Amino acid sequence: MKKLKTLFMCVMVLFICGCDNSEQEVAKPQKQEVEKKGNVIKIASLNWAPYTGENLKDYGIVTKKVKKIFSKMDYEIEISFMAWKRVLYEVEQGNYDVGCPAYYSEERAKKYIMSDKIMDTPLVFIKNKTSKIEYNKLEDLKDYKIGVVRGYVNTKEFDNASYLNKFEGSSDIQNLRLLASKRLDIVVIDKIVAKNLISENNEFKNKFIFIEKPLDNKPLHLLFSRKNKNNLELVENFNKILKEFNNAK
Repeated sequence: MKKLKTLFMCVMVLFICGCDNSEQEVAKPQKQEVEKKGNVIKIASLNWAPYTGENLKDYGIVTKKVKKIFSKMDYEIEISFMAWKRVLYEVEQGNYDVGCPAYYSEERAKKYIMSDKIMDTPLVFIKNKTSKIEYNKLEDLKDYKIGVVRGYVNTKEFDNASYLNKFEGSSDIQNLRLLASKRLDIVVIDKIVAKNLISENNEFKNKFIFIEKPLDNKPLHLLFSRKNKNNLELVENFNKILKEFNNAK
């Protein structure tokens, strides 16, 4: 009887050990999944057609280029769209690896690691078709109500011009609607974005013209979070592949 008890105990020990090994084997794919997730770049962006947008082909022309570059670096991208102010906040806090796309400013360069230039974009003033407004210097615009988007960087001179009467809207399309209703006199906007909004919204057809003198030609960059300790190396590698892409054209 004692021998039978001993034999029973041995069988139970072997059974339990076998269960433990089975659980360890099941856990291995989870580790591989974690390693796979490590190759994903989380990007925060905004709906800013045609550059970026959740309903655009390839999520926009900037996103398409950025995705190709990260793919060459063996990274996949996971992109979320939100208001621009939230993009800036989420990337600064490290909740996302990258903000896309952004104009350069000294303040942003302190908060984020900025990539090299992705592409150039024209920043302009737009006005109602019947408007006679023109300017040679910014002081010429001090008597007009100017629409800008909250959280956007324009030019250092313009943003620091406290003598200008600026209205902060939540989006480019809101500012164009206020311009159409003559609640704004002129609006600061990316020229390509403006053309896209006008072509897609019948309410804007034949309403606006661009002021001939541009405000600036602005390069677009990526904002990398300083919370991620690997991002300095990541930006260096990104810039290297970006340069190869640009030289290949």
